[in-house]
Amino acid sequence: MFALKVLFLNESTAQKALVIFEENVSGEQEGPAEFFEVLRKILQQGLHLKPAIFSESNVVSCEFYGFDEKESAMAEAALLDAGALEVIVE
Repeated sequence: MFALKVLFLNESTAQKALVIFEENVSGEQEGPAEFFEVLRKILQQGLHLKPAIFSESNVVSCEFYGFDEKESAMAEAALLDAGALEVIVE
């Protein structure tokens, strides 16, 4: 299983990402069902933000757990599309 450490510019950007995921899950779902399950898994875990440093700037980080290899790749792409600065898969 993989964990994702995600960096966002600020708390607002992180919250907007989850709003985007909520809209995707609750709206018309075009695409693989697995993708929407990954979004649901992220939403269920919620945001637990911590201060971090990225490229000498103050940012926030959060972590999401319990993804297999394919899910972690989908989650990484979704988070980057939603505004994450960086996603580290461990």
